[in-house]
Amino acid sequence: MKIICPNCHHRHRGHIPQSTITPFSLVCARCSTEFLVNWKIRLAGKTDDTIVVCSWCAAKQPDSDRCQYCGRPFYDYAHCRQTPRRAPKANPKRRDEKPVQAQRAAQGVPDTRRVAGRFPSAARRKICMLALTAIAVLGISLNSFWHKNSEQQYLTNYVIALYGIRSGLELSGRTCSDIAADWQKDLDAGREVSNDISRKESEDLATVKREIDLVMSKLKPAPEKLGRSSAKLQEMYDIYLEVHTLANRPFGSPKSIISTVDSLKTAFRLKVRELKQIMPPQLSDEITKSAVKYDLTFLDQENATGER
Repeated sequence: MKIICPNCHHRHRGHIPQSTITPFSLVCARCSTEFLVNWKIRLAGKTDDTIVVCSWCAAKQPDSDRCQYCGRPFYDYAHCRQTPRRAPKANPKRRDEKPVQAQRAAQGVPDTRRVAGRFPSAARRKICMLALTAIAVLGISLNSFWHKNSEQQYLTNYVIALYGIRSGLELSGRTCSDIAADWQKDLDAGREVSNDISRKESEDLATVKREIDLVMSKLKPAPEKLGRSSAKLQEMYDIYLEVHTLANRPFGSPKSIISTVDSLKTAFRLKVRELKQIMPPQLSDEITKSAVKYDLTFLDQENATGER
């Protein structure tokens, strides 16, 4: 609904039920003029009194009993008067002074309906507190959700890295064994020993190492509760690197190569047993679930070997 102040012509917008036909009082937000809204308004200062404004659709038109645009009936026009924006409070010491509402009722002025404005300060504070509480709860929920997903992703990558290190160790160990066997044949036949490995073996070793390094890069930084397990995995990775380096650049004699590989595998089995002892429950559960997809039986085998 559009309501125009008859004094300063300021437009007010408000929601009034269409069933309301009783005139009501309104205070202008610009000039503090209190006027009676009764659907037909004559603008102050106009020489032509035959032009009126419909207080519902704000359309100017000749004076009549009904709006020519929205069709709503007009009622008698009430003259406007200047009043302060807020009525003065009654003095409690003067008993003969009537309350403001009683004075307005005695003057025949209906109750004022003000245009919707700002919320009271108490209501604003409550709304702000509720909004801040909702934002805080949402932030905590998102943070918890992110940490939970991050930890789960870390556990998944940990299992993949563990499986990859074990597979890379076995591949590098077999390559070293093949090199030692070839060297021994060449020595027995009196031929010169070659330190080069085949191209296929070199590509296989490089591919496996590249995949392991990619997964290991996703494990940094490690969650605090998985710090010890992460350190143990790094030690196992270092053992794998030694065997991988020996497979790519073999040196020594066939017996020394076999001896070095065996000692490194023994150290790896020791690290596996240590990992089993400090493994947190969530990592153990993830390994159990991933056993269907990855061959992780070496964990139980190494544990059984340590018990014997």
